[in-house]
Amino acid sequence: MAEEQIKLAIKSTLSKSPERKLYVLSLLAHNLTISGRGVYSERSSDDETTEKLHTLNEVQHRLSSQQMHIASKDGNGQPDEAFVESLYSFAKRRGCETELTSALKFTLSATHEGKPLG
Repeated sequence: MAEEQIKLAIKSTLSKSPERKLYVLSLLAHNLTISGRGVYSERSSDDETTEKLHTLNEVQHRLSSQQMHIASKDGNGQPDEAFVESLYSFAKRRGCETELTSALKFTLSATHEGKPLG
């Protein structure tokens, strides 16, 4: 599944009820931790591993911030489209779009209610 297809699918999934959105974002946060494990399991001797872990941590921070805004109903969260784009934009700056895409794919497969993803 290409990046644009994943973006469309996750935006559609996020457009559901606030409860469903919180579930999907929680699952994505969990899946990002798994993507992070894949980075540090490589144990690269250069700084790339550290950079990627830092980037994935920042993506998770943005994700948890969005979750808090939704849960508190304070209205300060980003619109779904801007939120997804911001995650990709940040991840791409440090070469982590593969890890983000992988986490999104796992999230979509677990939340897509049995429909094929492509």
